[in-house]
Amino acid sequence: MRRPGFNMEWFKVISQLIVSLIWPGIVLTLVLLFRKEIRGLLSAIKEVKYPGGSITVEVAKLEERVEKSVTLSKEAVETKLLAEPSIVRQADPQLAVAQIRTDVEKELFRLSWRTLNQKEIKEWGVARHIDELERAEVLEPDFAVSLREFVRLSNSIIHGSEISDEVKSRLTGVGTSLVAQLHYKRKVLEMVRDFDAHGLWHMHKHLGEDTRKYYFWSAVAASLPEFDYNYDIYREAAERHNRKIAEREGSDQPSKHSVYVLPLAEFVQVLEFRERELLRLIEVWRKPQGNTTGELEQANYWRWPAEWGDLGWRGPIIRERLSLYSAEDDLMQTRTALNRYRMRLLTNSRPAALERARPAEGARS
Repeated sequence: MRRPGFNMEWFKVISQLIVSLIWPGIVLTLVLLFRKEIRGLLSAIKEVKYPGGSITVEVAKLEERVEKSVTLSKEAVETKLLAEPSIVRQADPQLAVAQIRTDVEKELFRLSWRTLNQKEIKEWGVARHIDELERAEVLEPDFAVSLREFVRLSNSIIHGSEISDEVKSRLTGVGTSLVAQLHYKRKVLEMVRDFDAHGLWHMHKHLGEDTRKYYFWSAVAASLPEFDYNYDIYREAAERHNRKIAEREGSDQPSKHSVYVLPLAEFVQVLEFRERELLRLIEVWRKPQGNTTGELEQANYWRWPAEWGDLGWRGPIIRERLSLYSAEDDLMQTRTALNRYRMRLLTNSRPAALERARPAEGARS
């Protein structure tokens, strides 16, 4: 006699076996029918979702790395951005990425040209520039890694990777920071060479101490465009030059070849002087009764304040392509720098003022 439930048990086993055989077939059929759609979905998942294949995630990681490795202040980066209207004009985030990628390559080329003595520089690709500059210790290793990563991500976007405009804009911001840092490095190196070789910085040895400082005021006033009206570039290059002199002479004492480094407050005074001179030149240009070429050329020469003494030199304010536009553009840049450094002076003076205003411990009740 058969036990009750025997047929039911076999039915369950057979049903499970049938299901286990049918489902793989169904899945395989679906995969074959929709293989094109699934391939596109997997590609999108790989690019957008998973770390390592995700440009979105990689841009975020690069942002974090650049924030740690780039030593320039936010102020310096914003200044560089304002100086690059080509970036600002690019309403299309894709074009903005391409533009900043081009700017990175230009700055790398210029930096290589200034620092590396190799004939084939013109034929290097961007990767070779980064490698050679890192090998020469012009670029720090972490900074070089960030540059390589930016170039790789920007190339991927330029060649058609599908990501949001927001991520493209973030990558453009990262690129702007990198360009600003490269530009800063290059300008410092150019100014060190200028301090080493340009006669303007060495015609002070015959002057007395009362006039020597003002001679350097005049040299800075005349050279502001060469270092982008940037106090940090000027100061770092001057200090590097002075260290080189000290190491060469093996002495801690000030050398006659050293340059006087203006503190920020004096740098602001020099900017104010340049502003006044530019306004004087523009006033002559706009004279209602007109002017002659001779008048303009004469007005373009510096008029040093009497209290500066006899500095022994006098040159043009606008050195190249004298025009009203050149003078007005120079005035705009001078005033931008003035606003920036006046604000820094004010910010720097607040902690000291607060310290002076704080009552002594014994005076507290």
